[in-house]
Amino acid sequence: MELVPPEGLQDKRYVTVILRLLIDKHGALVHGELADTDGSAGPRFTGWPALTPAIHSWVASHGLDE
Repeated sequence: MELVPPEGLQDKRYVTVILRLLIDKHGALVHGELADTDGSAGPRFTGWPALTPAIHSWVASHGLDE
């Protein structure tokens, strides 16, 4: 991953998302949820393929996709 030079950061910002996962003994994702740093729960999802759409949903719900 390449670092963004300082002059490229003016229109970007870092966000923190807590990822809570329930994984079985075989490493399969049973379900998960995203949460804010204040602990409020965000989208819930089942299975690894649903993780990326859940992140997109979280980003959109926080107005970060504009």
